Amino acid sequence: MLKKISLLLVLCCAFTILPVTLHAAGIPKPVLIDSDMTTDDFMATLYLLNDPNFSVKAITVTGTGWATCDGGVSAALGLLALTKHSDIPVSCWRETPLLGDSNPVPADYKTTPDSLKVYNLPAGGKASDMDAVKLFTSTVQAATDKITVLALGPLTNIAQAFETTPALIDKIDMIYVMGGAVDVPGSAVSDTNKSAE
Repeated sequence: MLKKISLLLVLCCAFTILPVTLHAAGIPKPVLIDSDMTTDDFMATLYLLNDPNFSVKAITVTGTGWATCDGGVSAALGLLALTKHSDIPVSCWRETPLLGDSNPVPADYKTTPDSLKVYNLPAGGKASDMDAVKLFTSTVQAATDKITVLALGPLTNIAQAFETTPALIDKIDMIYVMGGAVDVPGSAVSDTNKSAE
């Protein structure tokens, strides 16, 4: 948990420093959030939604992490309603990893619509008609400036978007990933899974 908080603080610091030039010119930095919408992601999302240095263009939810698609989308829509940003599109794609369903997050750990009741989020609007991969792709393609991606969960949506449309990379300024297990064991090490966080 301490590792995740440290990474979140690093991301917040990076996002505080990066847009100074753009904001000085009155131009907020375009951002796309890709998240599994669990409680630590709520803080990062609320931070960006309330900072005039940034303009969140879409939230794509990955159901392969700490939230189900329904729970993650409900959380994102509730946060948008809370911050009066209901015009930002939200969607999810799938709940299984691209390479199969090995080592899934235990179902009782996942954020669901029922588990969100404790937060008293306002009822959000309706999810986008596009799935998360299509929403990610169309948002990046429609951006007039290169967009920054904040990836707060498993990279399922992003991987599929790049697999389908590799040219998206040319329209992305930077991807910030909340992850720390690249060349080292992860923090959720078990007998069968030695790399997941």
